[in-house]
Amino acid sequence: SRYNSLIQKIQTTMEKINDYLNKGNLMPTYLEKIYFALAESRVPEEFTGYTWNHPLGEWIITLKKRIEYIRDWLKAGEIKGYWLRALIHPQGLFNSLLLYYSQKYEQTVEKLTLSFDFTSYRDVSEITESDPQTSYIYDMYMINGKFNIDTNMLAEFTPEDQSKFTCPIHYSRLPLISITPTNDIKEESTGFECPVYLSLIHISEPTRPLYISYAVFCLKKK
Repeated sequence: SRYNSLIQKIQTTMEKINDYLNKGNLMPTYLEKIYFALAESRVPEEFTGYTWNHPLGEWIITLKKRIEYIRDWLKAGEIKGYWLRALIHPQGLFNSLLLYYSQKYEQTVEKLTLSFDFTSYRDVSEITESDPQTSYIYDMYMINGKFNIDTNMLAEFTPEDQSKFTCPIHYSRLPLISITPTNDIKEESTGFECPVYLSLIHISEPTRPLYISYAVFCLKKK
């Protein structure tokens, strides 16, 4: 419904802007702000709820992919993996998984937790067998580091890696992460807790932090 609301808002706003331009009338301040942002290939904050530092074209392409993903998910019902970045509030997915597993295994939600672990899968298409106890999330990135599938460990960027970066924020794509339910709440303390942000904007930056959704993964230590 949030994507439907966003699409409706974009459509209504563009119709209003076109109407003012065609009639040659003076735009209200909020429409003028949106108009100049679009003219400068910037994403209006009114469309995102937070500051987006990438070009407008990239935002439109990503938005289209997200909408297509949600539609395919609704049609398919069951999918191999979840594209976490397509969700506006990813924490809702984890809450839903907890509720699903609690009903499936007849456990109360309070006695269950989710365990996250790196896998050897680089792409969701590599998943060939279905495991009802395991879910996957994909297309995740790590800032200032990478995950070595061969050693199953976190690693620093090599000079060769750093020479390929074209932006100041260095990040790498992670393999698929598995999600499994466990009733051992204490298992969380043996993992590595790391925040997961919805955008490259850090949660502590004063750029509408309330609109930036994030979650905390507790990855198992090997």
